[in-house]
Amino acid sequence: KVGFVATALGGTALAYQWAARKGDMYYRTVMLTYAAMAAYGARAKLRGMIWVQGETDAIDGYKAEALAYGDNLREFITAIREDLRPLHPELPVLMGVMAWKE
Repeated sequence: KVGFVATALGGTALAYQWAARKGDMYYRTVMLTYAAMAAYGARAKLRGMIWVQGETDAIDGYKAEALAYGDNLREFITAIREDLRPLHPELPVLMGVMAWKE
């Protein structure tokens, strides 16, 4: 069986709601992941994380956020791996892009 812990919320930005150890969505993701694993029981195994986000950080009016996206994403991935380390020692993160603006 495969399960997903869906924590997505449209219109959120990595620079704010998903900011590592600062944003409410960051903390929500960590808490929901631990809760889901506990609810499934001892057989549950965290296999990885799928990250599909970034459109809000690229819209008009978010130039500084767009320029900082790479650094913010590195910080996010480092922090989420540390915070979820008890569930997976080297959490793989699969990234996807839905859209971009030129």
